Amino acid sequence: MCGFFAVKGPEGKSLRPPGKKPAALLAYLAYRRGKKTTRDRLVDLFWSDRGQKQGQDSLRQAIYVIRHALHHQSATILISDRNYIALDRDQISYDLWREDGSIHESVHDELLEDLDFISPVFDDWLLHARRDVRNRQISRAERLLAGGDPDVAPEEALDIAKIILKLDPTNEPAARMAISIHAKRDEIGHGHRIIQALQKRLQDDGLDISEKTQSLYNNVISAPTDVKPHSELRAKKPKPETVTDLPLVEVGMPVGDDNKSSTFDLSEEFFDRLVSRMIQMPELRVRALGTSDTFSHSAFSLRLLPSVKNDETRIVLRLSSGDGEAFWASHAPVTLHPADEHIEAQVDKSVIQIISAIEENIYRHLKRPPMKTMS
Repeated sequence: MCGFFAVKGPEGKSLRPPGKKPAALLAYLAYRRGKKTTRDRLVDLFWSDRGQKQGQDSLRQAIYVIRHALHHQSATILISDRNYIALDRDQISYDLWREDGSIHESVHDELLEDLDFISPVFDDWLLHARRDVRNRQISRAERLLAGGDPDVAPEEALDIAKIILKLDPTNEPAARMAISIHAKRDEIGHGHRIIQALQKRLQDDGLDISEKTQSLYNNVISAPTDVKPHSELRAKKPKPETVTDLPLVEVGMPVGDDNKSSTFDLSEEFFDRLVSRMIQMPELRVRALGTSDTFSHSAFSLRLLPSVKNDETRIVLRLSSGDGEAFWASHAPVTLHPADEHIEAQVDKSVIQIISAIEENIYRHLKRPPMKTMS
């Protein structure tokens, strides 16, 4: 029922009738799930531009095409008499509904996607049916999210929130749930992407993000991370008494047209871990930027860019001073399915290089020795 309309027999063979109107008629009866429909109603749906007799003749012809397509299954599945037509719902399984009749909230394809422009009356019915299916899917997912046990696994709650956002990209409660769960997992980049997508869809509708959602997001990006330094960065270093004397680094990752690709996903994973590690370093102050934020002119800027060269995916890192002067660049190779150790090693290496480059830049401009906090 969702996506392109398809009918398959017990052995997986396609039983879809030829022609758009016979297929649409079968789809409509299937959507009714066993409820009887009068022949007059079906004529009005599909042949309202014809006279009553001609419409009834067209209906009989379409029923014949459907019976022929269903072969021997038609004798038990398709139920008809002089006044009514229906399908036996007990002999049909659906992708849209569970056996208990509840709707599948995780099916995202559009209802009967390939059955537009059949007839004006049917098209109007289909528009309302699609809206009804989406509303019911969202309502069920929202009930699952709001009424769930507090001990429900975060992964399950996150999956439900993502389902809601796919069905309704402007649903702020679902966005807040997803951002909160990602924050607990130190996945800052995921929160950036969710807030950006939410903001764009709301702006398209002439709306703004609510204060509640914006406040949650601000708290997330300003909260300290619980990630511990790794390997050679594990040693504790004394923090200066005046933290405002520390160089401020703004870290951002622009989003391009490939923001749904595996390359972007890898960049986002690297971004999350890099920011978490940099926040732990006492030599720096760090501000993580959303993809829609702009870099200021009063801080160092670190841009992360996904890149593919010679079939190798890598993360390009570029450092600039507050006046826009680019003074350091590097790249970190990653794989499509990187192990945690691989990412951690690349992050550690990058952080060491970033701190060294900033120290040298400060020394060059202020004519003073670089900081001696690293050993």
